[in-house]
Amino acid sequence: MVLGGDITLGRFFDRAHGNRYDYEAQYSRDFFKMCITNFPEVIYFPGNHEYYSADFEWMDDILDGVTRELPNLHFMNRNTMKV
Repeated sequence: MVLGGDITLGRFFDRAHGNRYDYEAQYSRDFFKMCITNFPEVIYFPGNHEYYSADFEWMDDILDGVTRELPNLHFMNRNTMKV
C-alpha cells in the first residue's frame, strides 16, 4: 500500500505538546496500524499537511520516530526503498 501524503498533521505526534493532540495522534496511529495489519508493506510519503506549521527537519524526526514504532510502515523522505 502507498500512502501519498496529507494523511495527518505531523504535529499531532509531537509529545512536547502533552495531551493537547492525544485524540488526533491516537486516531492517526490507529489508521496506520489498520494499514500495516491489512497490507504486508505500507510506504508512506508525507505531503504538505504533515509539515504544516512545523520545521521540516524536526518533523522528519517526529515522523521517522512514528514509523520506527510500527513494523512494515516505511517513511519515505529523502530515502529509497526497493519494492
